[in-house]
Amino acid sequence: MKFDNKRPEKKLTRYRTEKFPFALSIAGSDCSGGAGVQADLKTFSQLGVYGASAITCVVAEHAKHVGSIINIPPEIISEQITLCCDALPLGAIKTGMLPTPAIIRAVARAVSRSKTPLIVDPVMVASTGTPLISSAAIRLLRTELLPLATLITPNLHEASILLDGQEISHRNIIESAQKMAKTYSCAVLLKGGHLPGKMCRDVLVLGEEHYLYESERITGRNTHGSGCTLSAAITAYLSKRLDLQTACARAKQFFNTCILNAVPTRVGRLLNHQHTKL
Repeated sequence: MKFDNKRPEKKLTRYRTEKFPFALSIAGSDCSGGAGVQADLKTFSQLGVYGASAITCVVAEHAKHVGSIINIPPEIISEQITLCCDALPLGAIKTGMLPTPAIIRAVARAVSRSKTPLIVDPVMVASTGTPLISSAAIRLLRTELLPLATLITPNLHEASILLDGQEISHRNIIESAQKMAKTYSCAVLLKGGHLPGKMCRDVLVLGEEHYLYESERITGRNTHGSGCTLSAAITAYLSKRLDLQTACARAKQFFNTCILNAVPTRVGRLLNHQHTKL
């Protein structure tokens, strides 16, 4: 088969960077592709956003097992962030797994030099309730990174830590989100998926307003990477210049579709980022 190498008569359309959306994920690498940077980049791509990444750690894991973890030196993480911010017209930045106090401090210093909206997924506790970072790292997250955030997206376990051990239930989920928003001076999307019941209920507090997102619980799926995917979708929509309330609503729709179209594997049915039918 012969190929014509001649330049086409019509010029190819070029994207203008000021209109094309760019986003940065600062998170760990999940070799199984279900969570971390891999989940973020797949979400960005599916939503039409150019995704960049700064790797904080490399994790050998899959949806039912976490093996070895190697942390990236803080100075390398800082350099990754700085170079991405210098080269790309980022519309939004998100953070995920930040495993040590030194890494949290490096990330906070690097992102503080940018005025780009920052989404913090405060990865502190696994869905099972298992702690993922030390108490020293949690303290630094609260004092140095959260004050820089535009939005934080804690699950129930993480929200309880951020509220000094307060128990969260269906009764007080709105008040808990409002308290967090006031404490950390940012918007809060409190994810209530771990509360019992047939419906999943998330609360967004944005200034004096709050919004409820309710959806029927979908069973029979492994939700590995769910927090990463939701926060990445919010980041993608923000980079496309949607307002925060609309970005969260659209991200919830995308996330639910990822669950509905879950792919079968040897460790359960996993979130489907790339082949989701929108």
